[in-house]
Amino acid sequence: ERERAERLARIAVSEMLLYQPEKFEKAVRAGNLEQVLEREIKEARALLRQRIGEEVRAETDFVMDELSRVAAERGAEK
Repeated sequence: ERERAERLARIAVSEMLLYQPEKFEKAVRAGNLEQVLEREIKEARALLRQRIGEEVRAETDFVMDELSRVAAERGAEK
């Protein structure tokens, strides 16, 4: 189930990048992903709540982990 949670987080973050690339890039540059993408993050977390058990969700914030990973990766590309 942890793999499912990670996959759902990757999908959610991919959608953020697909539909709001400028917003994501702005948030990465400003260093405030959680504030700028607050609505999208809440939606992604709600999706995980619907599909992933509480025990697995309690392990980590899968959405923020994936956002941070992608932001670091994108930052390294520049």
